[in-house]
Amino acid sequence: MRKAVRRILVVVDPAKSRDAAFDRALALARGWNAGLYLLHACPPRRASHVSTAGEDLELGGSEGARSRLSALVRSAEGEGVQVRAVTAEGLDRARDIAAHAHLVMADLIVIPRDFGSSRLWRVPRVAASLGRSAPVPVLIVPPQRTAIHPPGPTFKKIVVAVDFTVASAVALRAATDLIAQGDGRGTVVHALPYASPMVFSGSEAFREIEYLRGHTVQVEARLRGTLPATARHLLKARVVIGEASQAILDVAAEVDADLVVMGVPSRDGGELLFGSTFRRVVSQSLRPILAVPVVAGGYRWAGDLPAHLVNESDLRAA
Repeated sequence: MRKAVRRILVVVDPAKSRDAAFDRALALARGWNAGLYLLHACPPRRASHVSTAGEDLELGGSEGARSRLSALVRSAEGEGVQVRAVTAEGLDRARDIAAHAHLVMADLIVIPRDFGSSRLWRVPRVAASLGRSAPVPVLIVPPQRTAIHPPGPTFKKIVVAVDFTVASAVALRAATDLIAQGDGRGTVVHALPYASPMVFSGSEAFREIEYLRGHTVQVEARLRGTLPATARHLLKARVVIGEASQAILDVAAEVDADLVVMGVPSRDGGELLFGSTFRRVVSQSLRPILAVPVVAGGYRWAGDLPAHLVNESDLRAA
């Protein structure tokens, strides 16, 4: 997000009332002096139609849906934000949204976390898929009833997850840019997985504890070394022992973050079976998630050994 955000595409559902995603997008558009595109993604009925504010929106569906979308347009115009309404019709919601982000040359997509899910089973399927495949960063906003912070024009307390992959390097850059724009502070968190070994004596347990303590110190020093020199006074490095998604959520709660930033590599087949850290964080977070899609983001950070060559002696020498 090094370039200025000039166009924000926010996904809206005119079948519902004004929601947290729209409020967040509107606040950011005001703060960044950006234009706002309201995207109504619906099942296919006719070719997509793009209309400027004030024109006939030609939406399918009920008169109430058209009225609610028009109300959103008037609300944005009333706050001095340039706004357009866009209708996207297709079966694949995530791909339709990504395609329209290309068409309107959006710099940021804002989407409700549970968009496209049923009323009975709230899942972030569309948002999580979009977070991996979109051409620009995606801000995933939790429902209004669960949100921790009211929407504002900037983010003041940001948590960014770093796992020493290319995706997390790009996420750290994006988080640093946001911190600089909003005079904020950041916490860079790395989760250190650790399977407790079986020990048979107090001396063995002591050695394991000492090793874990030393290992944590080494990884924290390595994490500090990844911080941009120009922003180190604004960033704090944290190494947390445990499962990655829970570590990210715990640190975000501890520092009362108003944004979590994650670099997201392209989907691999394993996610369908085993889930992913990103999807779990999106599902459980009460705070907005900025997903930064990164092609080939699963590669290790430049200078690291390939994963299959890293062993205990490498970690001790790090």
